Amino acid sequence: MYDLETGSFWSQISGAAVQGVLKGKKLAMLPASIQTWRTWYADRPETLVLELGAVTPRKSGLEPAMRLAEDAMIGVTAGGHYRGYHVESVRSLGIVNDEIGGMPVLVYVGPESRSRVYHRAIGTHTLTFEMTNGIPTDLETGSKWDLNAGIATDGTLDGKKLEQQSFVLSYGWTWQMFHPESSIYAVEE
Repeated sequence: MYDLETGSFWSQISGAAVQGVLKGKKLAMLPASIQTWRTWYADRPETLVLELGAVTPRKSGLEPAMRLAEDAMIGVTAGGHYRGYHVESVRSLGIVNDEIGGMPVLVYVGPESRSRVYHRAIGTHTLTFEMTNGIPTDLETGSKWDLNAGIATDGTLDGKKLEQQSFVLSYGWTWQMFHPESSIYAVEE
């Protein structure tokens, strides 16, 4: 990434300026969602798109989020620890309950490649999630969840919201190159 204001170059993976007057400075990571334009627009039809000159929407029919390589990885940082999750492994499981650096996390890859990472606790109560008839459900209360929004839609916790966590979507080799100390989540057989 290139910063026009200062002329600094930034690493997309680490969020740190690697060259220029801001070299060594680091950007704050913010939670984001990774999904196709079709999915975004279906959820938010009021969205407007700024079109600049010759920039036009892709006509291929295949959106970038749908073409994730087999090596695509969700990289999560918590409590000074790093862990990578292979996108296809998470997708096959539906939900991953894990803990990184003392923080209980929920990693989710849903339909249309929607990727999310949440702190899987409400207040001081840690929740454990599973798919029940295709619906994300916490085992502690039986509440049903919309993991695209991180909100309970039915049950004891109806209306409660999980805190979304920032993550990096990258090739696995890139994540490991920038975070060689990272562990990689292993799917239990």
